Amino acid sequence: MTDPNERTIEAARLSFNEELLSADYPSIHHDDEAVERLVDWLAPRAGGTYLDLATGAGVMAFAAAAREPAARVIGVDIADAAIARNREAAREQGCANIEFRLMDGRSLDFPDATFDGMTWRYALHHFPDLEHTLADARRVLKPGSPFVVADAIRHPSDAPDFINKFQALKPDGHVRMYTAEALVDRLCAHGFRPDDRFASAIAVSRALDADYHALIADMPPEILALYQVEVAGDEARLAFEVLNVRFLAPAG
Repeated sequence: MTDPNERTIEAARLSFNEELLSADYPSIHHDDEAVERLVDWLAPRAGGTYLDLATGAGVMAFAAAAREPAARVIGVDIADAAIARNREAAREQGCANIEFRLMDGRSLDFPDATFDGMTWRYALHHFPDLEHTLADARRVLKPGSPFVVADAIRHPSDAPDFINKFQALKPDGHVRMYTAEALVDRLCAHGFRPDDRFASAIAVSRALDADYHALIADMPPEILALYQVEVAGDEARLAFEVLNVRFLAPAG
């Protein structure tokens, strides 16, 4: 496997197959208030078809499917174990309007203008070929449809880029966390128009090895304070701001 993008995708697949099935994952990534607001933005309607890109544990997909049982929702992800569990959960819950497919997300295996809306939550920073993904997202979305994006962001005052150095120490396919301005600019470059936004937050814990300790020790306190870094022995806790944006696909 020589393609660096393939290596990144495989690292993410292995990591998330383990994490998405862990007992701790729901408490870290579930934010009922934010999810409800994101589904409000998606506004699924009867007869519509919606895509949850990098669905993970299916949080957005299940929420959208529950909001409008007469809509069709498709969740895609690279983590095959998570996809299998999501399919089982959909069967157990009797969710006939939802399906899950294994897909790496770089190229979306759907016809043009398939979807009436799309969600992409907590995953953009793992995509190694963002330009290709965004171009394909535009292709499969119907003109003017909502593209709901939520991702943890880099603080604009993080001059040494601590957060990306920190995240890259974990072998989970991390690529880059963007500042809010840079994230919006990347989507606008593909014709998506920001329509609404709000901020939320996510806190994570990380077991530390020598490399993590060395990185943290090398950072000025004011940089660590941007992410509320707290170290207790060989564990650190951090908090990220999450940028939630409702974009609209180009009209034509």
